[in-house]
Amino acid sequence: MRRLLLPLALLLCAHCQGGDDASAPPPAASSASTPDASTPDASTPDASTPDASTPDASTPTTFDPSPRFPVGHASFVVDDPARSRKLTVHAYYPAAESARAQSDAGMASPDLQPAGALRDLLSAKWPAADSACVRARASVAEAAPLAEGGPFPVVAFSHCTGCFATSSSALLEALAARGFVVVAPDHQGNTLVEAEAKNNAPINEQFLALRAGDIAKVLDVALDGPGIPGVAPASLDAAKVGMLGHSYGALTTGLVAYQNPRVKAALAIAAPMEFIGPAKVAEMKVPVGFLVAREDHSINEAGNQQMRAQASSAPPPAWIGEVTDAGHWSFSDVPGLVPAFKAGCGAAKSQVPPYGAFDYLPAAEARAEGSRWVVAFFEAFLKSDEAAAAALASARPLTAVTLRQK
Repeated sequence: MRRLLLPLALLLCAHCQGGDDASAPPPAASSASTPDASTPDASTPDASTPDASTPDASTPTTFDPSPRFPVGHASFVVDDPARSRKLTVHAYYPAAESARAQSDAGMASPDLQPAGALRDLLSAKWPAADSACVRARASVAEAAPLAEGGPFPVVAFSHCTGCFATSSSALLEALAARGFVVVAPDHQGNTLVEAEAKNNAPINEQFLALRAGDIAKVLDVALDGPGIPGVAPASLDAAKVGMLGHSYGALTTGLVAYQNPRVKAALAIAAPMEFIGPAKVAEMKVPVGFLVAREDHSINEAGNQQMRAQASSAPPPAWIGEVTDAGHWSFSDVPGLVPAFKAGCGAAKSQVPPYGAFDYLPAAEARAEGSRWVVAFFEAFLKSDEAAAAALASARPLTAVTLRQK
């Protein structure tokens, strides 16, 4: 087996140019020292060159994404009769230090869901899945007391089609452990229950609008009342609201960021923000980011190219990061949970040069990598953390990613 070491490809798209730039596929490396998309040259915008909208990238990257708080979790129901919607919502939040032992011990991942059809389905699927890929336990304390030190910034999360809010629990826990309160609905009609029954909601403009409405309603409940159980609206900073989404949730993120004035920063994972619906990334008025899975066999290389092009078209500041050997579900808790979530678990054939067989990045490593950049993005743009902004701006990544080429 040949092992190639590639850095995470980063670009702060403050003034992206056309032609041979971030919208083109990154070149393949043939050795550990071969330049890739993170190595600037005369024809590529230099991601390490500061300008008026970017921090000085010559400053050493000192951002430390380590957890600061234990993580609390609560689920509750939001009834929205005006739209004939009833949503199970999950909240992740910084918990009091008294919850540390419970948070560290955690709970079985399926048990994050309240009793019902989805929890029953997950309890049946999880034990049969590859334990090297799915995440067995969530590091949360159920119904723990809120930490002191608020008001806390808020991030809303939208899940992939046929998934569920807790399918990306590791990312949401990472945010909560840094002092964000995360709200994440299970989009009614678009969860794994419906996908397994083959009556999943469509990916179209009409249902995308419903998903965006779910997020708007949940934010209204969290920020204006009656609030999250144990987390009063006064504990939240309504001026610091972010939007995060995976796959169909990335499209949802784009629409919410485009339409909802509450949102001050938006990050899309493994899908473009603009594909269906009225959202226009080039007209966004908030910082946007894209986290690309280089081996995304769900949206494929064409989808990744759209993410690169949208990052290039976004007004500054905009950010894009690419992770080699990551698949569509690599950053989630569920790669390989069902056959549809295979991209991110085990072996596959590469969709980028030099092609051939490869192994996806180990799941725990991919989740950690995704969590670092999700945290850095929202620390930079919701908390104005200079070290996080410098980490995003720098061509020097926090970690390297290993490409395993057979």
